[in-house]
Amino acid sequence: MKKAKQHCDLVVIGASAGGVLALRGLLEALPERLEAAVLIAMHIGEGRTSILAEALQRFTSMPIADAVDGERLELGRLYVAIADNQLTVEPGIVRVLPMPKEGPYRPCIDTLFRSAAAVYGKRVVGVVLSGMLSDGTAGLVHITEGGGITVVQDPAEAKESSMPENAIIGDHVQYRLPVRDIAHLLVKLTGGSPDSLR
Repeated sequence: MKKAKQHCDLVVIGASAGGVLALRGLLEALPERLEAAVLIAMHIGEGRTSILAEALQRFTSMPIADAVDGERLELGRLYVAIADNQLTVEPGIVRVLPMPKEGPYRPCIDTLFRSAAAVYGKRVVGVVLSGMLSDGTAGLVHITEGGGITVVQDPAEAKESSMPENAIIGDHVQYRLPVRDIAHLLVKLTGGSPDSLR
């Protein structure tokens, strides 16, 4: 297992079925502030309203809100993808784009991970939590190729194990951990740095 040495300041998290429970455990195990911007893409059915940010705020003192197109990426903040939109990043900012009608995943975790890897390279930690099918697997490959860190929830702990398992089969996972240990790893990988990403 790789040692946590490099400094990362962007964390991208993908989840699907069972993801709320996993996110709750992760957030409850994090400190009051994480020295990283955190972006969360969780599958939401087409046309459905998401209250994910509101629901998750109960489990963390860090500010968490639906992502807004063009807003600045700030350390210690959590940004949640909204229904029928795709969450990506550009240098220093969040992008929220309408989803194409086709495609099985809404929002698409792979798209978020790919954009993070392209812009922030080795500064990225990609995390795949509980979920069905394989969204996130290809995105973790991009993060690995960019020099970032890749993590999955231990499939034995996940309510739905196929997303973490498929990522492991894809052979680009550096850490396979329970969510509480993922939180501890994120603390190790992040540290003091300026208040916004550039």
